[in-house]
Amino acid sequence: MSAQDLENLRKATSDDIEAIIIMPMIVQYAPPPHLVDQKDKWPPVLAGYLELLAGVPVGRLRQAWRVVLKTHDRWTWPLPSAFWNALYDPNDQRWHA
Repeated sequence: MSAQDLENLRKATSDDIEAIIIMPMIVQYAPPPHLVDQKDKWPPVLAGYLELLAGVPVGRLRQAWRVVLKTHDRWTWPLPSAFWNALYDPNDQRWHA
Protein backbone atom coordinates (compact mmCIF):
# COMPACT_ATOMS: atom_id res chain seq x y z
CA MET A 1 0.00 0.00 0.00
CA SER A 2 1.41 3.39 -0.99
CA ALA A 3 1.80 6.40 1.27
CA GLN A 4 -1.01 8.11 -0.63
CA ASP A 5 -3.30 5.11 -0.14
CA LEU A 6 -2.61 5.24 3.59
CA GLU A 7 -3.31 8.98 3.65
CA ASN A 8 -6.61 8.39 1.89
CA LEU A 9 -7.58 5.90 4.60
CA ARG A 10 -6.32 7.75 7.69
CA LYS A 11 -8.99 9.81 9.43
CA ALA A 12 -8.10 13.46 9.96
CA THR A 13 -7.31 14.62 13.46
CA SER A 14 -7.83 18.17 14.69
CA ASP A 15 -4.10 18.77 14.04
CA ASP A 16 -4.54 17.63 10.43
CA ILE A 17 -7.56 19.89 9.95
CA GLU A 18 -5.70 22.84 11.42
CA ALA A 19 -2.68 22.22 9.16
CA ILE A 20 -4.61 21.46 5.95
CA ILE A 21 -7.61 23.81 6.26
CA ILE A 22 -7.57 26.27 9.17
CA MET A 23 -4.06 27.74 9.03
CA PRO A 24 -3.96 28.15 5.22
CA MET A 25 -7.47 29.64 5.33
CA ILE A 26 -6.46 32.20 7.97
CA VAL A 27 -3.37 33.17 5.98
CA GLN A 28 -5.04 33.32 2.58
CA TYR A 29 -8.40 34.90 3.43
CA ALA A 30 -9.59 37.67 5.73
CA PRO A 31 -11.91 36.80 8.59
CA PRO A 32 -15.57 37.70 8.16
CA PRO A 33 -16.22 41.41 8.81
CA HIS A 34 -17.94 40.78 12.16
CA LEU A 35 -14.79 39.01 13.42
CA VAL A 36 -12.07 41.33 12.10
CA ASP A 37 -11.57 43.17 15.38
CA GLN A 38 -12.70 40.30 17.60
CA LYS A 39 -9.93 37.73 17.38
CA ASP A 40 -11.03 36.35 20.75
CA LYS A 41 -14.19 35.07 19.01
CA TRP A 42 -12.25 33.11 16.37
CA PRO A 43 -11.77 29.90 18.40
CA PRO A 44 -15.47 29.00 18.68
CA VAL A 45 -16.01 29.82 15.01
CA LEU A 46 -13.03 27.76 13.91
CA ALA A 47 -14.16 24.92 16.17
CA GLY A 48 -17.12 24.52 13.82
CA TYR A 49 -14.72 23.64 11.00
CA LEU A 50 -12.94 21.15 13.24
CA GLU A 51 -16.20 19.52 14.29
CA LEU A 52 -17.57 19.32 10.76
CA LEU A 53 -14.41 17.89 9.20
CA ALA A 54 -13.38 15.50 12.00
CA GLY A 55 -12.88 11.98 10.74
CA VAL A 56 -12.72 12.82 7.05
CA PRO A 57 -9.85 10.95 5.39
CA VAL A 58 -6.77 13.18 5.13
CA GLY A 59 -6.55 12.73 1.35
CA ARG A 60 -10.17 13.87 0.93
CA LEU A 61 -9.47 16.85 3.19
CA ARG A 62 -6.56 17.93 0.97
CA GLN A 63 -8.77 17.50 -2.07
CA ALA A 64 -11.52 19.62 -0.47
CA TRP A 65 -9.01 22.43 0.19
CA ARG A 66 -7.97 22.40 -3.49
CA VAL A 67 -11.61 22.51 -4.61
CA VAL A 68 -12.39 25.43 -2.29
CA LEU A 69 -9.31 27.30 -3.53
CA LYS A 70 -10.56 26.90 -7.09
CA THR A 71 -14.17 27.84 -6.41
CA HIS A 72 -14.29 30.28 -3.49
CA ASP A 73 -14.90 33.78 -4.86
CA ARG A 74 -14.82 35.93 -1.73
CA TRP A 75 -11.97 37.51 0.23
CA THR A 76 -13.26 36.21 3.53
CA TRP A 77 -13.06 32.74 5.04
CA PRO A 78 -15.09 30.14 3.17
CA LEU A 79 -18.06 28.87 5.12
CA PRO A 80 -17.67 25.39 6.62
CA SER A 81 -20.30 24.23 4.13
CA ALA A 82 -17.93 25.07 1.27
CA PHE A 83 -15.59 22.34 2.52
CA TRP A 84 -18.45 19.94 3.12
CA ASN A 85 -19.77 20.52 -0.40
CA ALA A 86 -16.26 20.05 -1.80
CA LEU A 87 -16.17 16.62 -0.13
CA TYR A 88 -19.52 15.58 -1.50
CA ASP A 89 -19.66 13.03 -4.26
CA PRO A 90 -23.24 12.34 -5.37
CA ASN A 91 -22.30 8.69 -5.86
CA ASP A 92 -20.89 8.36 -2.33
CA GLN A 93 -23.22 9.27 0.53
CA ARG A 94 -20.72 8.44 3.31
CA TRP A 95 -20.01 12.09 4.13
CA HIS A 96 -23.62 13.12 4.64
CA ALA A 97 -25.28 12.33 7.93
